[in-house]
Amino acid sequence: MRPAPLAALLIALAGLPAAADMMPAPPPRAPEPADFWAKVLHPHAREVGETLQQLEIALRQLDDPYGATDRSRVDLVRNGVRMARYARTLDPGDPDVVYFAGAFADAAGRALEAERLLTLYLRSAPAGARRADALVRIGRIALRQGRAADAVDLLRQAAAQVSDRFTMVRARVALAHAYEATGDVGAAVATLRELNEQVPLDGDPASVAGHVALAVIYDRDQQITAAFDVLLRLRTAMDSEYVRLADDALRAFPPPFAIDVHYYRALVYETWPYLTVEAHRSWRDYEAGGGPPDLVARAAAHRQALERVLEAERRPPPRPRRHP
Repeated sequence: MRPAPLAALLIALAGLPAAADMMPAPPPRAPEPADFWAKVLHPHAREVGETLQQLEIALRQLDDPYGATDRSRVDLVRNGVRMARYARTLDPGDPDVVYFAGAFADAAGRALEAERLLTLYLRSAPAGARRADALVRIGRIALRQGRAADAVDLLRQAAAQVSDRFTMVRARVALAHAYEATGDVGAAVATLRELNEQVPLDGDPASVAGHVALAVIYDRDQQITAAFDVLLRLRTAMDSEYVRLADDALRAFPPPFAIDVHYYRALVYETWPYLTVEAHRSWRDYEAGGGPPDLVARAAAHRQALERVLEAERRPPPRPRRHP
């Protein structure tokens, strides 16, 4: 018996593919307008981003006392300046590009260029570690240029920023020297005491820097007993690592004035029994560097005291008297 025509039609239609399967695939969606304009306005965004990552790594190596030798530091600064300038040609308005250009100009000793770029960066920089670092760098430049009051204002802003431990220590040490330059030794001492309370000694150079700086401030104010008390406590806590950690702290947190490196180092060496000759040499280096007359006189007093010690060590012991 043959099926009815309608039933045969239904059976035939059931074997055909569904209409949805026969429809063509929809065309790809157009790119989002934001992505389109981002590429138009920042065509080198990817290359700039990669360059910024390299600059951040290089700057961290410069700040790390274990991260680079003196020779490699020179290469890091030279390459950092070159990369930052190239990034500015790609995107001169990017705030992070401006920051790194200013930071590496500062590392290269180009104070005017660094201050100009970092001031430009601060106009749009959000609160955080980079803003605090920019304030520290400009504050140190102002202090070296004799603008102590401006330095205090900038460094107080930096110290008040929420930032990383490294930047906080660097800001407080520089602020103490700025207060010292204005003649407010009390504020300098208070700044460093507060820092040392916030960063307890833990075998890291950051925890040592404030103690050495405090001893230097005390010594320059002729509070000699207080200065040596700070260093002897530090030496007891750090034991055999005392000199190494002090040297590392000096590399990571150098004083605003380069000549003061000799003062820091001499005072530390003077409190270690086996480095009397090195301490004497560092005091002479400070005297020869042409620092402020009153501080040169302090260095000379230390040097002369050490010369008496060295002379006594070179003097042969008295012969025992013979009894008849």
